[in-house]
Amino acid sequence: MGVCEVWHRRPPVVMFAMVGLVTGSFTRVLRAEIGGVNARIDGLRGEMSAGFERVDEQFRRVDDRLDHLDRDVQALARQVFDRPE
Repeated sequence: MGVCEVWHRRPPVVMFAMVGLVTGSFTRVLRAEIGGVNARIDGLRGEMSAGFERVDEQFRRVDDRLDHLDRDVQALARQVFDRPE
């Protein structure tokens, strides 16, 4: 029995089998691609977190400097304006 004979005797069965095969292959490829995209997103999330940590550290340093500057200005203001004349 050749392929043509099977096709003529059971065309719907062969068509459904082919549709199932193509659907299964497509599903596998789609899942693999989605897995790759998820890996890329996770990598970018890590890079962004590291970048935000650096920016947070810089803001902490600036905040510390401003606190010291405020303390120094207050000390100077006390010396200048609290003098008895």
